[in-house]
Amino acid sequence: MSSLRILTRWLLTLVAIVLLLLAVVATSLRLGVLNQPALQQQVVELLPLPSSWHARWQNLRLELDGRELVVTLDNLALDGDEGMRSLLSLGSMDARVDLIDLLTGHAPTFSKFQTRDATIDLYENEPGQWGWGPSSQEDDDAPFEFSPERLTTWVETLMQQSVDLHNARIDFHGRLPQSASKPDADSDQYGEVTSLLVDHLAITGGERRPRTISASAHWEGAEEEGLGLAGRFDSVAPLDGQLQVRADAEQVRQLATLWSALWPDYGVSDASGQVSLWAGWHDGTMASGRLSLSVASLSGAHRDAAFTLNDITLEAGLERTANGRWQGGIEQLGLSRDGHPLSLLPEAVELEASKDFADFSVTTTPLALDDITAIADLIPLPDDESRQMLSGMALKGRVDGIAIHRQQGGPIETRAALRDISSQPVQQIPGFGPVDGWLTAEGLDAQIHFGARHTELNMPEVFLTPWTLDNVTGRLAFNVDDDGGIHFGGSDIELEHRGAHASGDFTLTAPPGQPERFDMNVAFENVSAEHPREWLPVRAIDDPEVRVWLDKRIHRADIPEGQIALRLVFNDDRPGAPDEDKVKLSVEARNVSMTWQEGWPPVTGLDGRFTMSGNNFDADITHANLMGLVSRGAKASLKDQQFTLSALVTGDAGNLLSLLQKAPLEDQSLSETLDTWRTSGSLIGSVNVSLPTTDPDAVTIRGDGRLDGGTLYSKESDLTVTDIEGNVHYGYRQQQSSITGTLDARVFEGPVRARLHLMDGGIDISGHGYAEGVAGWLGLENIIPIVHGPIDYTAQIMLGDSGAQIHVQTPLKGLSLQLPQPFQKSPDTPLPLTLDVDVGSGAGEMQIGDLVRARWRHNSHQGQVWLEQMPPENVKWPDQEHWQVNWHADRLDLMAWQLAISQLSDTADDNSRRRRPDAPSQKISPIERVAVDTDCVLFGVTCLGSARGLAEVRGNDWHASVDSSFLSGTADWRDDPQLPVIVHIDWVDLTPLMTESKRSSETADDSEGAGTTLTAYPEGLASLGDGEFTVDQVRLDGNMLGSVSGRWHSDDERIDISPLQIHMRDLDASGQLVWERAGSLPSLTRLRLDAAAGNLGNTMASFGIDNVLQTDQGKIDTRLAWPGAPWQFDVASANGSVNADLGSGRLTFVQSRWANLVSLLNLDNLIRRLQLNFSDVTRSGIAFKSVKARTTLHEGVVSTVEPVRFDGSATRFSVQGQVDIPKNTLDAHLGVTVPVSQNLPLAAVLVGAPQVGGVLYLLHWLFEPWFDRVSQVHYHVAGPWASPQVKLEHTR
Repeated sequence: MSSLRILTRWLLTLVAIVLLLLAVVATSLRLGVLNQPALQQQVVELLPLPSSWHARWQNLRLELDGRELVVTLDNLALDGDEGMRSLLSLGSMDARVDLIDLLTGHAPTFSKFQTRDATIDLYENEPGQWGWGPSSQEDDDAPFEFSPERLTTWVETLMQQSVDLHNARIDFHGRLPQSASKPDADSDQYGEVTSLLVDHLAITGGERRPRTISASAHWEGAEEEGLGLAGRFDSVAPLDGQLQVRADAEQVRQLATLWSALWPDYGVSDASGQVSLWAGWHDGTMASGRLSLSVASLSGAHRDAAFTLNDITLEAGLERTANGRWQGGIEQLGLSRDGHPLSLLPEAVELEASKDFADFSVTTTPLALDDITAIADLIPLPDDESRQMLSGMALKGRVDGIAIHRQQGGPIETRAALRDISSQPVQQIPGFGPVDGWLTAEGLDAQIHFGARHTELNMPEVFLTPWTLDNVTGRLAFNVDDDGGIHFGGSDIELEHRGAHASGDFTLTAPPGQPERFDMNVAFENVSAEHPREWLPVRAIDDPEVRVWLDKRIHRADIPEGQIALRLVFNDDRPGAPDEDKVKLSVEARNVSMTWQEGWPPVTGLDGRFTMSGNNFDADITHANLMGLVSRGAKASLKDQQFTLSALVTGDAGNLLSLLQKAPLEDQSLSETLDTWRTSGSLIGSVNVSLPTTDPDAVTIRGDGRLDGGTLYSKESDLTVTDIEGNVHYGYRQQQSSITGTLDARVFEGPVRARLHLMDGGIDISGHGYAEGVAGWLGLENIIPIVHGPIDYTAQIMLGDSGAQIHVQTPLKGLSLQLPQPFQKSPDTPLPLTLDVDVGSGAGEMQIGDLVRARWRHNSHQGQVWLEQMPPENVKWPDQEHWQVNWHADRLDLMAWQLAISQLSDTADDNSRRRRPDAPSQKISPIERVAVDTDCVLFGVTCLGSARGLAEVRGNDWHASVDSSFLSGTADWRDDPQLPVIVHIDWVDLTPLMTESKRSSETADDSEGAGTTLTAYPEGLASLGDGEFTVDQVRLDGNMLGSVSGRWHSDDERIDISPLQIHMRDLDASGQLVWERAGSLPSLTRLRLDAAAGNLGNTMASFGIDNVLQTDQGKIDTRLAWPGAPWQFDVASANGSVNADLGSGRLTFVQSRWANLVSLLNLDNLIRRLQLNFSDVTRSGIAFKSVKARTTLHEGVVSTVEPVRFDGSATRFSVQGQVDIPKNTLDAHLGVTVPVSQNLPLAAVLVGAPQVGGVLYLLHWLFEPWFDRVSQVHYHVAGPWASPQVKLEHTR
């Protein structure tokens, strides 16, 4: 019931009581009967008042003045509940009322109504209902209808009165909350009293004067007037005038709190502003109305959540048109919250309605929805969930206008144009937008036809990611049924997403008190997505394992067509009931990429049909590819949280190995071993997988395969196995992998069989190979000439947690080792070899008979090798983390090792024998210490003496030292390749070398056809880099020859020593020595020396050759080349040239007849000849002023390019021919030029008689003026060096 109606009713009741009292006593008024107190009490008891009411008064007087009843009284008190509560009290009253109106039942008309100190007590009987007591059921049920006509009647009746009221108050007695009242109390409990103080109410005017009304009131405690009423009417019947109500917003708030029980969720605590209301009447009809609202601040709480609204403004007006209809509008609408202006109100609203508002039309200007979230918590929705839903939707967009229309007796119809509307998803309501649409509604049944391009659809309760739509159209519907059930859905939805087309519908039903239900049907086609999971209803599936599987395992797919059907029931209202989710999915997929197990490689190129019902999944796969393994006709299913897969597989063994290498195998050692393998070959097999989705670790995998024509490469051992065939089985169960099978293959150029039992961590190998194959595996093809033959071997490989353990055994029977003793081995002689390797720790040990032992540890970073002399069993490891080689040899045969090494070099360039380009790939620390100790360095058959050598790393550089009986020195290799190698030899004794060389030469002379094996240019010499050397002392037969120094540069083709410096006694030479590759020859050495000499006799004396030659100066230029190494010089194979230019000197002694002849003809000795002294011919040698020689050397034969000229003091002679050094023979022409008289016979000279020659020379000297020409004598000298034959050829 309206509060205004309640208040009016009780005010009229008060008037009725008074009027009834007047009517009863009207008859007796003129008689004065009712002025008797006793009679007055009896009359009151006759009134139809509740029995619990009691009235008291003083000085009641009733008089009749014409047709007016005059009533005066003092101190009227009306109590209820047997006097327990006050209902009404008046200090005094003086009233005049038309008695005829009372008697005829018309509304009473007071010509005078004055009262002072009036108090009305009203009690809250029901929430929001105020009165003196419980109201009748009939009154409560009577509908209160407001209309302009009823308001006109009220105002017209009010303005016909004459009222003067001062100091009145209305006390409102509110009910106590139910929790504060006593449950067994018989009467209602009332609490706080709120009082409205009416300062005055005056209605004045007469028949010829305008009627006016004024009133003011305020709430007790307020300092200023809060409520004001003013009006002026020129006519009362018909009504013609205006009425205005002004109110302070704060006091209106206090008035509204009297009815706060009607909206218990809202509480207003503070308000500031003004409210004004105007109304106008003309000819008894309400003609206009205006409302002005300006509230600066309004604070309160909604469901215990505080809020503050600001700047609430409104200007509204209505005018009645000539045809009696209403027309008006609302302008200046404004609203802010927490100081932020809100844009959700239109700028203007237009209204057109019938006179009784039975039909109306409302239109608005555009408005924005962006700020609706800001007031969502204040909208009177049925529950918190609805408010949270509205707030969470975060509606945005614009309404171009709203039209609300109602025909008399019909529903309210709404039309609205929507632009760029968007919403965030909330619970089961999808998010969307922006979209455009057209809203039509009848009552609470609404439809929206929408469409958009480049928009978004977001259903987080169903799909993982929002859909970005290229185009979408459809229809949304919202309605509330008669039972209050809410229905929201979409139909005829067509959309395009990432080039794919989809259509469908959905419905969300929320019946009151029952679970919410969401139904959706979607059909899509031509899906090509890198992320196909966005098309799958992953979040609508209740099984978390299945959700994760669909979310994380499917990577891409092409879907020509598919359907999704959802039947989701949400039991939020019944926590104990399980969700009744139903999901159905059917898709035809192409090129699917998916991960079937966490950590394993994905399946790609998958084609087939996939169906899902609830949490069960089935797939018929027509094609799939797993790391190159191809399957056709596979089956997969997911039922009862169990995934199964069966497939036939074909492909290459390398694909299977790649799969296992990428698999998350629990056996780390197996995984590490597989990572080092490479394989290929034809493979056919089958795969069966069983995977519980609730326990991925319980996956079971079984694979069987047949391999043919395969190859396997192990990077760990750098080993290649070919021609592999056999059957292999792979199993994975209880987080353990196993590989079993038997494979036949070829390795080391022979057959091998491997039995796999990797579940036990083992591989058993037995085979027959060849040393040539092992050499090829090691990258040492150049050892094949000295190491060759068949090898039978067995091996065991055990795989454990700490890594692989390898054990190899072979007797090496059949193997031939063509090495110096004691490493030489014949094929029939066994030489057992054992090898044990711990791959995980990088440790191992190898033993070859009693000749070689090696051990290593710390990932092969530390190792030791012993040759010939074995160490004790308990030998300690060195402190340093490197490799050491210790070789203690009884003797070290240099020529034998040089021969063996030369055989290695001979095959260094034989590419036809190479098996692979590199050495084994296993990384070991470098050798940092090599020690060699021998009591005998054997050169040929000569023991040069003992030797001790040590090479070790110092810092980053190598330092080597040698101390022996024939050589002492050091060498330093720097780590920086830009720095040269430094070799410094303190001294070297060539005596034993020359002794062996002489012996070898004599042996060679005695052995016809014997030859020397030439040394090839070593492959590794390029690594020597650049360097320099110095030999301080070169010794021979106890004599110090001199010193040698030089710098070298080496590469793959040659080593070049330049400059080469030689310093000897009275001789300094510089030049170049080159050792290089030479086509068909193993190698070639080239020597160039340019020497400057003093007395060559001193130089030759250093070699132990005395009294042969004396010179004062000279130059010798030498150019020689010979096959083989520099130390393999052989004059018989050398080629080159030797040029000499000597100054004065003497060839002091040569035991040769032709040399003596030259000395005889030397005129420098003529005086001595005259004295008949020829001892110098046999002792003193040949004297000369200069010697010039130009010769060549070819295969041991020295030939003169031009005659060798000896220039004596008076005699000149020349020699032209050749000397065969290997044969020790000569063939030369000797020419002598002497001044001899033609009249003197030369017979003596011709026959070699020295005495006669001496006489002739004497005569020539005495009779020189008669000697008028020079005579020339030519000889042919041939034969052995020791006794050549001299023959006279001719003279001139």
